[in-house]
Amino acid sequence: MLNYVNEEELEREDYPFEYGGESNLYRLKGSLEVYKKYISLSDSTVQNKTEKLIYLDKNKDKIPSAITPTKIIVNSKYLPTGYTMKYSKNCDLENFMMSNEHSHNEKLDMLKKLREILFTYASNGIFYFDCNIANFLCSKESNQSKIDIIDIDNIEIDNADAKITSDCYNNDMTKYLKNGGQKGNDFIKNFIFSLHIRYILLYP
Repeated sequence: MLNYVNEEELEREDYPFEYGGESNLYRLKGSLEVYKKYISLSDSTVQNKTEKLIYLDKNKDKIPSAITPTKIIVNSKYLPTGYTMKYSKNCDLENFMMSNEHSHNEKLDMLKKLREILFTYASNGIFYFDCNIANFLCSKESNQSKIDIIDIDNIEIDNADAKITSDCYNNDMTKYLKNGGQKGNDFIKNFIFSLHIRYILLYP
């Protein structure tokens, strides 16, 4: 069960190490965790994301490889402002694919593994569609491909038990994954282009 912590109790670094359109990431002092602080989001959107995080925390077995939240952070009015998660030093997918340290087969193995993970989520009614290449952190451990998926609050949930209103449920990524990745969907081109890898979802 997730604990709630007042943001004033966090000993975070003064400046974020990552900036985003709707959040900043701060390292926490003396900890191997980071704080994702929402910015420029409506209270209803933050509440929606928080409900998703609570659901995912209770269903971790459905989202392998995901960096899940460790605490929900609230302000002095007890309104959610973000969450903490473990810090991963893995490189992002783009750097992994461009690296000369990994063979062609290793890179294909990584892509196939990512494809399998995304469809595993979908088979459990959880759709990850924020396919920013920086959200897929990749490494090799004991000659095995390893992927950490971050920004897990950017998902849609198709589950009556979740009781969460999804504001983007009918987006193309959700339709594509729910449809089992069938070819012929115009969205395929956009998704592949967004990852800069043209065969990630088409590779058999």
